[in-house]
Amino acid sequence: MSAPDIDMSASDMNPPDMSSPDMSPQEAPRASFCVERGLTSRERVVVEGEEPSYHFGEVAGDFAVQTTRGAWRLSEQWSGCESYVFLVYFPDLRATPSGPWVGDQVWESDLVGFLEAPENTHFFFLSFEEEAQARQDRMRELNNRFVRSLNPGESLPQERLHFVTDRATEVEGSVGAFLSDYLEFMFNPESLVDLGERGSAQAPLPFAFGIDRLQRWDAGGSLDEVVGGVPRLSMAAYLGPFYNHIAEVYERVARDGALEVPLVSERTSERVMIKTVTLPSAEELEALNTLELDVSVTCPHRNVFACSEWDRIARVSHCADEACEERRELGRWITPYWRRGERRWVWDASVARPWLSEGGEQSFYIELGPSWERATERDVSIKLRFKEAEPALRVTESLYAFGGGVFEASYNEREPFLFTPPESVRRVELVLLLSGHGQTTFDGCAEWCDHRHHLSVNGQPLPVIKHEGNLGSKAGCAAYAAQGVSPGQYGNWAPERAFWCPGLPVEPIRVDLTAHVTPGQESQLTYHATLGEEGAPRGGDVALSAYVVFYE
Repeated sequence: MSAPDIDMSASDMNPPDMSSPDMSPQEAPRASFCVERGLTSRERVVVEGEEPSYHFGEVAGDFAVQTTRGAWRLSEQWSGCESYVFLVYFPDLRATPSGPWVGDQVWESDLVGFLEAPENTHFFFLSFEEEAQARQDRMRELNNRFVRSLNPGESLPQERLHFVTDRATEVEGSVGAFLSDYLEFMFNPESLVDLGERGSAQAPLPFAFGIDRLQRWDAGGSLDEVVGGVPRLSMAAYLGPFYNHIAEVYERVARDGALEVPLVSERTSERVMIKTVTLPSAEELEALNTLELDVSVTCPHRNVFACSEWDRIARVSHCADEACEERRELGRWITPYWRRGERRWVWDASVARPWLSEGGEQSFYIELGPSWERATERDVSIKLRFKEAEPALRVTESLYAFGGGVFEASYNEREPFLFTPPESVRRVELVLLLSGHGQTTFDGCAEWCDHRHHLSVNGQPLPVIKHEGNLGSKAGCAAYAAQGVSPGQYGNWAPERAFWCPGLPVEPIRVDLTAHVTPGQESQLTYHATLGEEGAPRGGDVALSAYVVFYE
């Protein structure tokens, strides 16, 4: 856990409702920017009537800033496909200074990687300093630092770097009002979060916040690269890819016409629950060859320390019996460390399609973390999405082959799995949900160590399944922001793990077995795991659900 910094609350994190009577759309003056880049342009939403809300997830209104290059106004520059990130310098606010001030650490940090942010991300640099000359000097120096960071032949993307000379809380329109409202909340004793034996936690200073492509306020979060490290301005560069991810999920879901079945749609502090729903009929499901999971989880709290704290395994499993004692996992994700706002992902879960093919009433075991974890409220939406998609092959049977367990010597004490593909089979796959957890003293197994998974079919070795990235690299997981990892988590979120990242689904691993089997004849699948190439397992846990899947 890094030291508390400030942040805000999120109310309903849904995108703006264009049909709402207190909102009206406006044209996007720069929509051609989006067309040229193949991005969808959204009309700007204007909130009218009621007092604006400055909670995370609410619609952000118009604003105007004075910069070192002149005036800039959102409504005049709106394209409908861009996001806006704000980075604020706060002078030392401590009553009794001790050690370096985090505001200075943030502002003086290196800018390596900053300009690699997507070109549809704007950055506004603000200062809370009272003196106008101090703000101007600070912005001029930061601009010069950016210039000095350029490689030969590079130029500064001035159209999306804005060095603001207004005092942060006095920016015209929604941005100044947002900051003022949040700081008032932050310094209110009622905003403190009770962490039990660890005392109370104040909401952190808003060194970073944003307006995403859905025109919603976002917390931005921590700028720490790793826990205990020096915060860096350039960590804000990961917000743009994340905002693109969220916008693309909403766009995809809106256009593909899937048949949706809600499993959960509520604000809840429960971690484990069983949900029984009624699926479409077997006849309706027969026409749909693909199943996806659509998961949206939102921390609605203004103080980030009221959000869930740890990177936990979350999953959806299908109940195979009435008591739900036998369960088959169809999707897994890892929760983020303290992070306000919404994370949302849609990914394939077609391995479960045969289990649901009869339609009608079915039950599902939902885990949003361990049942003993500190209860924190979150808004949860989980849906099954059935649709017809290419290729036309459909999963007709999914057989549970292997599970994981404690990664020690006994891990490899397992029998071969026998299966017989039907005569009509067109494709046979091995599908694995795999992630390593736990931290041994010397090598961090199985979260951080190089565990490898060896499978053979009928005596023929398959390609070894191993982590292909750079385990432990400082930004290995941060690089997945475009796939949905939430930047700005108040924890050690950015380094790369073994087959997973905090705040991301565990993507199914697929191995084609078709060439190794004969339809109508029994086949044998064997499996064992090693540490490195051939070392014995020696700690941690491997979470594994491995299925042999038939397609016709």
